[in-house]
Amino acid sequence: MKQRSILWQAAGFALVTFGGTILHFLYDWTGGSILVSPFSGVNESTWEHMKLLFWPLFLFGLVQRLFSKIRKTTGVSNWRRFCWAWC
Repeated sequence: MKQRSILWQAAGFALVTFGGTILHFLYDWTGGSILVSPFSGVNESTWEHMKLLFWPLFLFGLVQRLFSKIRKTTGVSNWRRFCWAWC
């Protein structure tokens, strides 16, 4: 169980780092597309760099939640609480 947790953490670190790096340059690669501006860095401000961490981490958290054993044992009520916290 501990090894599985370490694998999840290592995979999360790698994917969030890779995703943040891609998002850092995505706005320039798309020629300043307005569709990617809410997710990628538009300029070099602190807020824009925080978005580079937030979106990959949020997506990995959702994936981790879907594959977690906690979901199978606790039922739908905790999932509703999780969604409610984000609304």
